[in-house]
Amino acid sequence: REAESQRSLAWVDRAGNVDRLDLPPGPYRYPALDESSGRVALVMGEGHGGNDDIYMLDLTSLVLTRFTFDRANDIYPVWSPDGESILFVSRRDGMSGLYRKSVAGTGEVELVFTSEVDMYPTSWSPDGRYIAYRLQQQPGFEADLFRLALYDRDTGESRILTPEFDDW
Repeated sequence: REAESQRSLAWVDRAGNVDRLDLPPGPYRYPALDESSGRVALVMGEGHGGNDDIYMLDLTSLVLTRFTFDRANDIYPVWSPDGESILFVSRRDGMSGLYRKSVAGTGEVELVFTSEVDMYPTSWSPDGRYIAYRLQQQPGFEADLFRLALYDRDTGESRILTPEFDDW
């Protein structure tokens, strides 16, 4: 089981050429690149019931730094458009929540909003106002079927973009 979770990180160009990073294999998951800073936010941990946290990888020095420290799993990192914060999902209060944390390490982790069903952030609008995310209708039921939603940070409201599961 341990061998299954060990992955290598690599650059792959449009022609399919692979350039592996000089890092040992590890339990790397859900990488998110911020091109402007040359950093990758990624998840490392035990997975499947263990504790997962977000780490930052500096692509110049290849140094990994732990970014989140909560006992709950912190997964699916998404960079803010300005590269100053990371959005991620966690179940810190027993509900699926989207959280935001400054990459400078200052300030508290901010709860953006919660949901009774599992949700996963996918992207932010360029102006930072909207957060696209996918969500399940029922926790633990048909876990491979999701709906696409949009959260408005100004109004605090979400809107379902795909009314039926089979729309996308």
